[in-house]
Amino acid sequence: MRLKRIALPYPERLIVAFDPTPPVEIRHDPALLTAWLLAEVIAFAEELRGTGVIIKLNAALRALGYQVILELHKRGLKVFADLKLDDIGATLALDGLFLDAFKPAIVTVKATAYTGIRRLKQALPDTEVLIVPVLTTYTEKEREAIYGNPGETTADTTLRLLECGLECGGDGFICAPAEIRPSRAHFGDGVTINTPNVRPVDLPVTGDDQNAARGATVTEAFEWGTDRVVVGRPVTQSQNKRASVILILKETARVKGYR
Repeated sequence: MRLKRIALPYPERLIVAFDPTPPVEIRHDPALLTAWLLAEVIAFAEELRGTGVIIKLNAALRALGYQVILELHKRGLKVFADLKLDDIGATLALDGLFLDAFKPAIVTVKATAYTGIRRLKQALPDTEVLIVPVLTTYTEKEREAIYGNPGETTADTTLRLLECGLECGGDGFICAPAEIRPSRAHFGDGVTINTPNVRPVDLPVTGDDQNAARGATVTEAFEWGTDRVVVGRPVTQSQNKRASVILILKETARVKGYR
């Protein structure tokens, strides 16, 4: 299998998800919660400054607003705005207009937005727009309850939704490790595959609630054909986040034939 596809800077093959858990005592105080969250984002960015990885923001981005992207840019880090947008074309065009001012490197949109995806991409010409089909935590039962078609597998549903999203202007997509190989075989090398539900070999997660049946190690994800991996709690739960990121990058570097 030819593993090297769209050329990516080596550290940018790792997306680190910023997923903090606030202390119980501040959860109902808007001022304290906002101040704590902003401080956590800045500290996280400072610790990972110079690594070259991409930082993924979702709940924190919604809570703090798009201006927090600029705090990471000040520290030389690119931002993945994991908003999973899903709306009509006119609204997604506005979303794109507002986002473009802050220049995130990556933005996610649900495949169900369909033709609205094109309006979003038109407003974000310099941002990589990724399609989200079936969330990586879904079981087969959950996928069937949401999307119907009991005769389909999760891989079938993923491919069907991605066809719609990519035809409407997406640059690449999110998929679970279990769907990497069929997705790469179906769509070829002209799109980026970005894979959450990935666990580094040497960084276990306490009380992990990810769907292990659709998961993989970092090495497996790259060998199967992904372009980037998304890793959250193995880093955010670590006492030394920078060292954990370096450990993951070293695991990536060991994948034969990828570099």
